[in-house]
Amino acid sequence: MYQPSEPHKVPTEYLPTVVELAEARLRASGYPSLRNVRCDYRGDVLVLNGRLPTYYLKQIAVATVSGLDEVHQVVDEIVVVDHVGTGMSKSPDF
Repeated sequence: MYQPSEPHKVPTEYLPTVVELAEARLRASGYPSLRNVRCDYRGDVLVLNGRLPTYYLKQIAVATVSGLDEVHQVVDEIVVVDHVGTGMSKSPDF
């Protein structure tokens, strides 16, 4: 098997940041509402902010970014709002 003498190195200025990777995953998720979620990376913690119309989408957002290697914890600060966007939606009944 061929192995190059020196591994291919990409200059660090071309490597996407953790925030860029997370937001790209959210945009590519197939859920248009997740494009409004913003990320902030603090140490090894990814913080999600924004507003979403349902608790389901909130869970999808967290699951979408949880698999990033550099992220050890996801803090969910997403607010669920009603369809008008003026207040908190009711909690789901279990």
